[in-house]
Amino acid sequence: IEQLGHQHAVLALAVIGPELVTLTDPVTGKSITMNNFLAPRLAEALGLPEPAGFTTVNTVACAHMLNGGSRADIYDELREILDHLKAPPCDALLDLARITDFKIIISSVFDHQLSHALESVRPDYEPRRQLMAYHPSEAVDLPEIIGHTLLFHILGDYHTSQDFAVWEEDYMEFICK
Repeated sequence: IEQLGHQHAVLALAVIGPELVTLTDPVTGKSITMNNFLAPRLAEALGLPEPAGFTTVNTVACAHMLNGGSRADIYDELREILDHLKAPPCDALLDLARITDFKIIISSVFDHQLSHALESVRPDYEPRRQLMAYHPSEAVDLPEIIGHTLLFHILGDYHTSQDFAVWEEDYMEFICK
């Protein structure tokens, strides 16, 4: 609640999780979550056997680490995959972006599909000014006054080097910090 003189205004807030971020599978043509889309591609990029058998990024990361793989490779390969992703935002994200009462949107995913949706439907949205991501290694806080849409990646985003949550161990580290 923001205090405006003697009146109070409710600040509308949306919290987005991984199940809302979907795209069309290029093989089947069906809608799948980003997590399910990324898993086999990440497994293949990391050289894991039978990449098509992986359905979550968490299982890929765990298998890679158990095979003696580098933690940094997971982040680097995810960044590479997402930088080359040309999928448009799904309808659910576009619909959410059209709700202009949401001034703060908190995302618990590391991709930028919601940012792309906001860019598509809100002419005043500029990611370089209105996209923030939490970094466990440095203090990042929301501005005191929100005058425009703000997208906050609470578990980091894929552009924050290795400071974004990919698998369950990362989630615990972020929550503890």
